[in-house]
Amino acid sequence: MAEKALFQGQGSPTLISLFSAISDRKKDYYRILALQNKKNEVTAWLTYFGKTVIDAQRQTIKQIDFIIAKAKFFKAYDALLNPRQKKAVLRIFREGPKGFEGGLSAKNYQRLVKTPSATATRDLRDLVEKGIFTRTGKLKTTRYNLNLASFYPVISSERP
Repeated sequence: MAEKALFQGQGSPTLISLFSAISDRKKDYYRILALQNKKNEVTAWLTYFGKTVIDAQRQTIKQIDFIIAKAKFFKAYDALLNPRQKKAVLRIFREGPKGFEGGLSAKNYQRLVKTPSATATRDLRDLVEKGIFTRTGKLKTTRYNLNLASFYPVISSERP
């Protein structure tokens, strides 16, 4: 309802998702709501809601920056990826801006693209050499992450 009210107040659609911002901190939402049900003082609720709107805006900016980075990434690298690598990259992108928590392991890559260990090792080495993945750790703790840093827009200090 709050998103609809914002839409009506502005006279145009908003690009923020209050639901997502509220869902991220449900306990705070219910705690503040419960406090407001006990008394008629709404200052705490308005403060909470204002901060939530700002958090939702930040999340939206991150999501838009991520979509832009994804488009730039595929423009630069699509032709360099084999079908297995592309499948893995698309799966990582589905996780959103956070990517795979802790990075992608060689075993995960094998399972994801259904390939033997030797092929997975070759594919991952190739992705690192091309600058598509970054590599951290050694042996069993080796993890791979998409190297998106150069595709993100320069963040202005004036952004919310």
